[in-house]
Amino acid sequence: MEFDASDVMGRMAVHQVHPRLVDETLGEAALRLRLIDEAGVDLVHGHSSHHVRGIELHNGKPILYGCGDLITDYEGLPKRPERRPFASELGLIYLARFAAEDGRLLGLEMRPMRMVQMRLRRGSTEDCERLCAILNQQGATLGTRAGLSEGVLHLEPLAA
Repeated sequence: MEFDASDVMGRMAVHQVHPRLVDETLGEAALRLRLIDEAGVDLVHGHSSHHVRGIELHNGKPILYGCGDLITDYEGLPKRPERRPFASELGLIYLARFAAEDGRLLGLEMRPMRMVQMRLRRGSTEDCERLCAILNQQGATLGTRAGLSEGVLHLEPLAA
């Protein structure tokens, strides 16, 4: 099978700042936009945030600010009260569809999962609602929201 440059999707993983530092510097935010605008990246994947964070669409391409930890060795450690809202025991499996011609996001489904004894279980209805609320709270300033249908979250841009 032969490939040319148009067959390759650009993905860039960006290590997140310490999970307690939710605010980012302007330089970090600008870097994500430049990766899409100047480097031709189709998906910016923020990892190591230890909890799910908001999603932005920039020129039709997703910036996942924090995908959380789907599986982590932090399970069982006591949570400080100020960390409970972040739901670090929950994660998402991201399923994205992109347009072949320009790398634009066509759809993003997110499957809520809960880690129990180093195994993944489907998220409960409460888990799904909690992750949806987190994405909507953070997405409000990023121009996106999550819809929830039958245990699956869907990314939706806010009306302009």
